[in-house]
Amino acid sequence: MFDLDGKVIGINSQIYSRTGGFMGLSFAIPIEVAMRVVDQIKDKGEVTRGWLGVYIQEVTQELAESFGLDRPTGALVSQVIENSPAEKYGIKAGDVILSFNGIPIKDSANLPPMVGQVPVGSKAKVKVLRNKRYKTLDVVIEQLPDDEESKPSPHKKQSQSNRVGLEIAELSPAELKKLGQGIRVVRVFPSSDAHKAGIRNGDIILEIDRKKVKSLKDFRKKVANLPTGSMIPVLVHRQGANKFLVLKISEDG
Repeated sequence: MFDLDGKVIGINSQIYSRTGGFMGLSFAIPIEVAMRVVDQIKDKGEVTRGWLGVYIQEVTQELAESFGLDRPTGALVSQVIENSPAEKYGIKAGDVILSFNGIPIKDSANLPPMVGQVPVGSKAKVKVLRNKRYKTLDVVIEQLPDDEESKPSPHKKQSQSNRVGLEIAELSPAELKKLGQGIRVVRVFPSSDAHKAGIRNGDIILEIDRKKVKSLKDFRKKVANLPTGSMIPVLVHRQGANKFLVLKISEDG
């Protein structure tokens, strides 16, 4: 791909075409990215990408309010991978990453390419919002590894929490050993607060209002003490990854 001055600005890589021909929407690799790949192949014989070791999600307006942000911005850390650079250097689930090496993160999608372009072994400054306080962490970026996820185990003892509309169960010993906390959602009642929040059957609730959920009894106690009308962040484990949802406690919940 050339600009009007004849300079190469990208390499065409894919095309979306309804007819299968050359007419359609084309996608290109920016030339800066392509040249970095060329340099790595020349120097090392292979291509490596930087790795922080977090699962992130978009910050919605509701999540922004629950975390004390004026507006939706940044990348919300829903899970920190074990033995990753993020874990080693103090990034935690619930942190909102606001900037990376001084560059603001306006949307969660901005973060992965920024991290991927950092040379392996380099130090990066990560600014986060944690418990409504700002903190800057120095993180040494490592090489992106292969990743594996395990499947959830069968349910155990069940209970019911009528206030938010959930039927829940204890985790199996294997799940509890792996995650260290949580209870499993067996059923979400239609039109309940939990249903409106996006909680699904099979989710594992790890935290409510930034507090760990350790058992059925602990879950019931925490839910009972939630203030009516409040917007509560809930951390769930779903299909091998963590995700924050916002639970609004209704007047008649």
